[in-house]
Amino acid sequence: MINIRINNTKPESFSQSKSGTIWGPIYFETEQGAFPDKGWTDMVAAFLGPWIEALCQFASGSTKQATVHFLDGPFSLKLGGAGSGIVEVSFVGDEKREPEKSTVRELLQNAVSAGDLVLAICKERGWSTRDRDTESLIGGIERAKRLLAGVR
Repeated sequence: MINIRINNTKPESFSQSKSGTIWGPIYFETEQGAFPDKGWTDMVAAFLGPWIEALCQFASGSTKQATVHFLDGPFSLKLGGAGSGIVEVSFVGDEKREPEKSTVRELLQNAVSAGDLVLAICKERGWSTRDRDTESLIGGIERAKRLLAGVR
């Protein structure tokens, strides 16, 4: 089980910079615990866009390897194909953690849910979604939903 978490239980923990960057709590919950950390805060749309894009590439079969970086720290995720519809995720920056496997479908569904939550938070607060990162996230979610219709 590898799930991305957007902690929206504390509304004050989300903010939008003057440039439109959305900051908030984002981390992965795995069998081995939270990564990078349960209280991790980062640029949520700027991270989720590339995360969803990498998963879309796996779902479409256009790649077998990808790396997605957190933007506020030395952490990243390395993805590798591990068989039909399976992705192995390595958690770079926490060398004690073992890689974990999940289906592309489960990862993509979870990423879309996280992205939809971020967009709902933006809408609820009246925040603009016209910045490059949020527009990329919107496009990624749309592509992911199309791919999910064909991924088993």
